[in-house]
Amino acid sequence: MSKFRRSWLIILMCAWAFLSLGGCGREHIEIEVLSDIHGSSEKVSDMSEEILNEENEQHEVIYSFDNSEMSSKLIEGFFSEDYNGDGIEDSLLVEMGEQEGSFFINKLELKISCVENPYLMENEDCLFLDAFSGNFDEDADIEILLLFDMKYAGANGRLGIRLLDFDGTQYGDVCEDIFSGHQYSVTVKAGKNGGYTISSENGFALEINRANVSESALGKVTGFYSIDIISCDDTNCIRIKQYVAGEDMMDHVGDVVSEFRLEQGELMLLDERVITY
Repeated sequence: MSKFRRSWLIILMCAWAFLSLGGCGREHIEIEVLSDIHGSSEKVSDMSEEILNEENEQHEVIYSFDNSEMSSKLIEGFFSEDYNGDGIEDSLLVEMGEQEGSFFINKLELKISCVENPYLMENEDCLFLDAFSGNFDEDADIEILLLFDMKYAGANGRLGIRLLDFDGTQYGDVCEDIFSGHQYSVTVKAGKNGGYTISSENGFALEINRANVSESALGKVTGFYSIDIISCDDTNCIRIKQYVAGEDMMDHVGDVVSEFRLEQGELMLLDERVITY
C-alpha cells in the first residue's frame, strides 16, 4: 500500500471514530492501523472503508454476539432448520459430555439436504453456542458459521468459529480449526511513560502509551470475545474484537479489531487495527 493511500485510510478511520463518539458510550482515545491489508490494495481498501462506517444503512450488522455482555447459553439437543435455503429442512445434533465436572462437545453432527455425508465433530474441548448461515462470498452457495465458547480462557472469555464452505459435494472448514483470532505478541514497559507494544504476525508493531504502568502489568491479547456479521452488498463479512488486557489482566486497554470475508475458499483478512480506550 502506498504512503498516500495509507494516509487517506488513516484519515478515514479517524473520521469514523470521531463521528461514532456519541453512540458508542466510550471515548475512543486512539485508533491506529495495526498492519498492512492483505491482498489487492485497491479492492480491499474500498471494502474496508465501507465496513468501518458502522452507521451506513447499506451495511447493517445482521448478527452480533458479545461474550463479555451476554451469558453463554449452551446449545444441546436436536434441531432442524433450512440452513442452505433450498426449502428442505436440515438438521443439527449436539451431544454434550462431562468429565470431572467440565462439559465439552461429545458429538456435533450437521446434516444438509444437498450433501451426502454430514459434517461431524467429536470430542472437542469447547462448547457449542450458535449456528448462523449466510452467503459469505459472492458464489451461489450458502456457508454455515458455527460459534463456540472456548471455555473462558483469559480475560472475559473467548469465542471460536468454524466457517463451513460448500465445495459442490461436502461442507469443509475454511479455518482448518476452531478459529479464535490471530496471534499477537505484547511487550510491557512499566513506569510513568509506560505502555504496551503490540506486534502482529507480520512483525508490524504498535505502541500504546499508558500513564503509570505498574511493574506487574501483564500485557496480553486474548482470543476474540465479540463477533459481528455485517451485510456488505452481495456478501457477508465477519468482524471480531480481541481483548487487549493490561494491569494484571484487569485493565481493558483496548481491542484488536479484525474484519474478514470468505474469498476463494479461505477466510481472508480485510482490515486489522487497534482501538484503545
